[in-house]
Amino acid sequence: MIPFNKPYLTGKETHYLSGCRKQKDFRIEFIFVISILLGICYLYFILINSISVNYHPVWSDEFFYYINTCSFIENNTLKAALTLNGKGSVVFGSDTHGFGYPLLHGVIAKVFGWHNLNFIIFNFVLLTFSIITIWFMKSVRHIHKLWISIYILLFPFFTLYAFTYMQEIVHIFIAILLSACIYNISLVSGKDKKK
Repeated sequence: MIPFNKPYLTGKETHYLSGCRKQKDFRIEFIFVISILLGICYLYFILINSISVNYHPVWSDEFFYYINTCSFIENNTLKAALTLNGKGSVVFGSDTHGFGYPLLHGVIAKVFGWHNLNFIIFNFVLLTFSIITIWFMKSVRHIHKLWISIYILLFPFFTLYAFTYMQEIVHIFIAILLSACIYNISLVSGKDKKK
């Protein structure tokens, strides 16, 4: 290999050789990122396959979400079946978490059918939409989109709550959606300033 500091290389040759080195570095990074992504997908595949039809809520909040959604589906009312004080809130008689989650999951269940895994399937649908949102950002390089996808999949909040009936995945999805909107707004406003 010809050293870069020799005087007999022209500017074009030096630029070409540094471009080859960057391309090689990109290939190594790309293979590394794809390997990590495949490993993560494999682990999620194992976890998803370990879920059985006997899967049910464990934490107290999960139980509230699950029972109140079941109540909405069976009784067509947002009045909570379980509350902390036995009365429910002034608005619709819902529990302390409000009526939004039973309404959201109840409507989905009325359209697609009710199963005890609906919450978990919904979490993964939101994960998919989160990653698709990142991939629709045209100004972000593909390698960066891959890294962002990895960060989303490895985000502790997601790995903790994806396999539960907790609703934090909704918050992650909204945060990613708003971040993408803010990023696009900053790009557009940056272009407007240059004009």
